[in-house]
Amino acid sequence: MNSSPQTIAILGLGLLGTSLGKALQQLNVHRIVWTRNRANCERALVDGIADEIAASPEEATAKADITVMCVPVSEIVRLIPILKDCLKENAILTDVGSAKGLIMKTAAPLRGQSKGFFIGSHPMAGTEHSGYDACVPELYWGAPVFITPMPNANPEITERICEFWRAIGSNPIVIDAAFHDKIVAHTSHISHIIAMTLARTVLDCPENEKLFWYQGCAGGFRDTTRIASSVPSMWRTIIEQNQKEVLDAMNNFEAKWQEVRKDIEKGDFDAFEKKFTEGRDRRDAWLKDRYQIPETQTPPKDC
Repeated sequence: MNSSPQTIAILGLGLLGTSLGKALQQLNVHRIVWTRNRANCERALVDGIADEIAASPEEATAKADITVMCVPVSEIVRLIPILKDCLKENAILTDVGSAKGLIMKTAAPLRGQSKGFFIGSHPMAGTEHSGYDACVPELYWGAPVFITPMPNANPEITERICEFWRAIGSNPIVIDAAFHDKIVAHTSHISHIIAMTLARTVLDCPENEKLFWYQGCAGGFRDTTRIASSVPSMWRTIIEQNQKEVLDAMNNFEAKWQEVRKDIEKGDFDAFEKKFTEGRDRRDAWLKDRYQIPETQTPPKDC
């Protein structure tokens, strides 16, 4: 980010909003926050997450150089038409939504109707927790952030939002919105469906055997189902907005599941071991290459 102070508006103070406010604390910016829960706004001032409270999202956006909508996809879609007329000259409106199709379609009319610009953002960061108290100061540190500009977007505006995310230690990646939705259906959305289904399958056990089933669920089950503890209503909206790509991802998963099932049915455990080895090697390669933390940055302080 440039040396002159910028005003950043954060709409929403759940996990993503509070963590963003905390990450920005180390920078030369002025942070305005808004959320419906006034008490959480007051807490944000005390906790070093905010510098100012706005009475409405419109008020926050009107003062901001960059406004980040850290709210569910359905709320992002509702807010975009309201906020487009509030943007200052060359101000940027962005979001953290996990499915971009409807968001980008809703934001398309901003072109030529607003003084500012809309550019989609999606940090690939999160936990199974939600709400104000879920704040993780280092949440964005080293995380990829998919940037989805409008077609023929101004390159300077795109670079500004990339610079914003880099400033808190994230790694912005500019891609097409449709390609984004395909990727996250496979890398994120289906993982939540699998975790939820596994939890339902294993824990839907006979009542008189429940204690034994529970004791049999050790670290592997805990780690695999962690994200099943996410907010159901939020994931309903995400899956609903990315239905086609999610179904494609599920079909892909089901095909590979059936391959493994057939190996086990036939007793072909050489083939099974080969697939297990491939899965291990691909995961190890991902762990090695994915997290690249910028050496020139300083991680945010604790909440």
